[in-house]
Amino acid sequence: MVSMSEFIPNFNDPVVKSSIYNLFAYSFTILIFPLGSMFFLKYIVFEKYMELENKDAMMFSAIIAIIEVHAVLFYWIYHSYKEHKPKTFKND
Repeated sequence: MVSMSEFIPNFNDPVVKSSIYNLFAYSFTILIFPLGSMFFLKYIVFEKYMELENKDAMMFSAIIAIIEVHAVLFYWIYHSYKEHKPKTFKND
């Protein structure tokens, strides 16, 4: 059995742990959030409430899910960029 320290040599480093946690969290979010909202919007909002046809409801919910994927991806990139940026202090 391979231990985690052999698989990821620097796993005990807090920065590496944080990065791996963020990778899994954002991967889960980018998978579950858009799919869940797409089916919720299609069945509840567009078909039941707004009474759209199946094809139109799927198109609108897919467009919103694509926007959500891009928003989560942008936030993940922004968060990753800001997370490891060293803070510099001005010495006068």
